[in-house]
Amino acid sequence: MSTYAEQLARWKRAEREREITETRERDSITDNEQTTLEERGISTDPSDYEGVASSGAYITIKETKPGYKYYYWQWREGNSWKNKYIAPVDPRDTTD
Repeated sequence: MSTYAEQLARWKRAEREREITETRERDSITDNEQTTLEERGISTDPSDYEGVASSGAYITIKETKPGYKYYYWQWREGNSWKNKYIAPVDPRDTTD
């Protein structure tokens, strides 16, 4: 029975890592979007942001309401996703 439990735990860890990787690949900004942020003087280094995980964090775009898109750091912490605001996608948006 313990062999089964060990195999199940190993499978669950692998499945979780696969899901995290898929989410990151699907939701991460493109290289061009990252370059645009850097050209705007916005850091793309997670260590420049208080409370953001230094490893595993990536930048994503979230639409908080129709037409309002923002860059966020996103990372997995335990069983939940965490995120932290970075900047509006449209630099003319002054709602931040």
